Amino acid sequence: MVWALFITAFIALIVAVIVLLPVFVRRRFNRMLESQDDFTGRVARVRINLFASRVNVYDVRVDSRHAPAGQVPVVFIPHISIIFRWAALFRHMQDLTIRVNEPRVRMVVQDKDIDAPPEPQKEPANLKVLLGKLPAFRADIDVRDGYFQYIGPVADVRADIPITALYLSIHDLTNRAIAKHISPVDATATVFEGHAVLRANLMPLADTLTFAVTLELQGVNLVLLNNFLRRYARVDVSKGRLDVYAELGVARNAFKGYIKPILKDLDFLGASGGRGGLLQKMWERGVALALKLLKNHRKGEIATKIPFQGTLDNPNVSVGAALLGIFKNAFIRSVKPSLDNVISVRTLWKSARAVTSDLLDGFVQRRKSA
Repeated sequence: MVWALFITAFIALIVAVIVLLPVFVRRRFNRMLESQDDFTGRVARVRINLFASRVNVYDVRVDSRHAPAGQVPVVFIPHISIIFRWAALFRHMQDLTIRVNEPRVRMVVQDKDIDAPPEPQKEPANLKVLLGKLPAFRADIDVRDGYFQYIGPVADVRADIPITALYLSIHDLTNRAIAKHISPVDATATVFEGHAVLRANLMPLADTLTFAVTLELQGVNLVLLNNFLRRYARVDVSKGRLDVYAELGVARNAFKGYIKPILKDLDFLGASGGRGGLLQKMWERGVALALKLLKNHRKGEIATKIPFQGTLDNPNVSVGAALLGIFKNAFIRSVKPSLDNVISVRTLWKSARAVTSDLLDGFVQRRKSA
């Protein structure tokens, strides 16, 4: 009889845990989301399968506290799947596989009032410090079919930038490892009808921001960038494509890299839709003629390679090298439409150190002699 009561009580306890644990976790999520200063949010449902070591979170919604009622949420995620491993929990470690399905992120930034007082400068977030505040963990994170939209100022232009079909993977992210631990990052997306591929090696536990990244962006529709072209070149294009290849290494507060923009199939319209004056039409024809002369006629492309380097506080872009690259592409040797593979894929520390070597050595020597 005693054993029967014990078994019944044990089964009742297990059932209670299975039933009540999702409620507890959902309330914990909601309290965390509702405690933020600028945002509020809620989780609709949580399902936990202890036997499959899986937690499913449904309909995560985050809203701005200052947004009017009925506005599209800042973040909406229909489904997050979290797989944990029991063996790691017994070692006081969370070993997780996190899959975020179809997240929708919409960021709206208002133009700054020129008469408003400047906002106080904030210290940049240190990834090592942020990760150190979390319980010990190791995680693989996958984002599938994401959508990100930014609406706000970009270099004095009111922009609407959609990033669709976003697939992002962060491997072996942890806050319990040696400082030179590397977390690889891979991402693909569609940006202004162009296909983007990003690969990076991140050192999350380095004392300063340290990473190496490559970017390939092919087939951007320049017609969708006419607001920038009107602002800075005073022209419109009726067609045209843009490819971009870039590499960047950052270590010890210094960076070095390059970007290769390649323009194809350009055709111009008047920036004012044909209603411009004589000077505007002369300017448009002058730009079209200059680009025609500087085009590599064998490939039909206008391209250059723009190097940049400096410290995060004092960046430097070589305008002279950019102009020289245009002339070289037109008359000497065409710019290779691919990455130069300056950054090694073996280890981030070696690659970041190599890509910033000259700059870093000079920077360190100046600090020692100061």
